[in-house]
Amino acid sequence: MKTVIQLCSLLCLFTMQTLMAQITYTSASLPLANDVISYSTALDSTLTVSAPSATASTWDFSGLTALSTQRDTILPAAAGASYADYPDAEILEPLFGGATGFGTAYVDVTATQIERLGGGIEVFGLSFVSDYSNTHITQVLPLTYPDADSDTYTLNYGENIDSIPFLRQLIDSLVAGAIGVSVSPDSIRFVFEGTDDRTVDAFGTCIMAYDSFDVIRQKVISDYEFKIEVRVPVPFIGPFWFDATSFLPLPFPPQATTVRYDFLAEGVKQPIVSLSLDSAELVVLNINFMDTLYNNPPNTINVNYLSLNDQIKVYPNPTQDILHITIESALPAKGLRLSFYDKMGRLVGAAQTIRSRQTAVSLADLSQGQYFAVLRNVKGEIVHQVTVLKSN
Repeated sequence: MKTVIQLCSLLCLFTMQTLMAQITYTSASLPLANDVISYSTALDSTLTVSAPSATASTWDFSGLTALSTQRDTILPAAAGASYADYPDAEILEPLFGGATGFGTAYVDVTATQIERLGGGIEVFGLSFVSDYSNTHITQVLPLTYPDADSDTYTLNYGENIDSIPFLRQLIDSLVAGAIGVSVSPDSIRFVFEGTDDRTVDAFGTCIMAYDSFDVIRQKVISDYEFKIEVRVPVPFIGPFWFDATSFLPLPFPPQATTVRYDFLAEGVKQPIVSLSLDSAELVVLNINFMDTLYNNPPNTINVNYLSLNDQIKVYPNPTQDILHITIESALPAKGLRLSFYDKMGRLVGAAQTIRSRQTAVSLADLSQGQYFAVLRNVKGEIVHQVTVLKSN
């Protein structure tokens, strides 16, 4: 009898896992024009990514606390300046940098895939948009465990330098400074190419503070390279293309490998949780999770968005009693507000105002542990955050 019960239990477990494996993610889950996507950003230095699994897993994210909350409205493709060139596109997405990035991508959304048809920069009434020579398919549908696919994409855009206002003087000075010779490039081109590898490596239940979801976990490894090249005429040799990328300020690395884990639930138009890792997959760098306004505890950070500023230096880390803050840019007229939060997102002590570009802050009142030091401007926007590890 005992053997029969054990066999029945194993059969039930196998059946449950088999049923769980049928979780799917389809076009019913995709964002449409005018949908509002809400997500929060969190940090957790202790979080690790569980190994791939062929059996149902449980991920408990109920303890995540928002450092920031943002709402984005999905724009229709018709709102783009170059929509006439992409009548099959339904929505617009940022071309670089994720949800808060820049640039414009014209995206076709169907029942079987999400495809970027073209993209570029639309700014100050100017449009520098081109077709992908290899379109960028960012998702193939439907998804279930253990689906996998890969996509390689290329976007090229070339233009005569004199056709772009204010560009001639900038490019001439940059190229002359780089190669030490006074030259005058005649053309400029942008090259953006990369590869996405996507694998559904696990499935199960995602526990949030306000609900639980049946999910599949999709791992996305992205390799990309972005180059800005100018064509320089050389006497007796002819023209050659000079890579000017390193001489131009970019808001993102020109070359990188990124790793992301998305927890996707059927019928939900954004990842329940999205984890961004370093290229070695050892450290969780960032956590975005579905809007926590329903369960945001009192005294936690709740601002419009998170914007890291490279011109603010906070050091050393870890530190025992003094934290130094150096601000290389101009300070706002009313200064910056400095606050400390514990790992649960609770405010620790009173906030103070930073009015000097060189400031030393005493941590004598903080006990041993891990804290987040957060600098806000007068609008309440976070302009810098850093983890502080205090050891006595």
